Amino acid sequence: MLGLDLREQAFISFGGSGALFTPDLALAVGAKTVLVPELASVLSAFGAATTDIRRERIHSLLALFPVDPAVVARVSAELSRSVLEDLAADGVSEADRSVYFEADLRFSKQISEIAMPFPAGGFDADAVDALLGAFRSEYARRYGHGALALGAPIELATIRAVGIGRTTQAVLSPTNEDVVAGGTPAPIARRRSVRLERGDGGRADIPVFDGDRLRSGHALRGPALIDARDTTIWVPAGAAASVNRQGTLLMEMHT
Repeated sequence: MLGLDLREQAFISFGGSGALFTPDLALAVGAKTVLVPELASVLSAFGAATTDIRRERIHSLLALFPVDPAVVARVSAELSRSVLEDLAADGVSEADRSVYFEADLRFSKQISEIAMPFPAGGFDADAVDALLGAFRSEYARRYGHGALALGAPIELATIRAVGIGRTTQAVLSPTNEDVVAGGTPAPIARRRSVRLERGDGGRADIPVFDGDRLRSGHALRGPALIDARDTTIWVPAGAAASVNRQGTLLMEMHT
């Protein structure tokens, strides 16, 4: 399986208490960046309220290439009709409905597939050549060129129609507030006897900043706590935190 080096990934904090724990999780795996969006505490709800509607219909084929194009065309048409009916039942207007297709491919006798997009026009010779070439390239990217089963037949396991119902999309525009030229508002308090998990595991008095006073361009260094209206953000010792134009707090960790 394809692996991701967590040291090269950014961690995104979400949930009401996520920002208390995400920085230390990032430090534990060696990640260097943590993002805390302005809507972090309600990020899941925001996404659910603004995402497009998605409907899927699938049909199992389990056919080795070359596959009969007429069969693919018939199955694709049936699946497309079904997902469009699903979207209509969801109240999506005809102008806001769209469909695309995926084929789940695998080398013969394997137990897992890779979903590959294919054109609605079907499986003519050019489309099949392009699909199989894209599958081999994606397989090599995921598992390495040495894993390619040269000469092995390729199987079309499943055809999938994905229906998308376009909904109103919220736009998070950059703040209209002026960008401050660095600096940080003074702490509003100190939180006493905060237990530290890293280092010697002792306790310390930590400065507390008011999240409502932080503006784009402000920066601070940990250890610190930021009390926002809907969450509390932990900035570990050595971390450098700054606010961007979207109101996201960017933490650069020092492992």
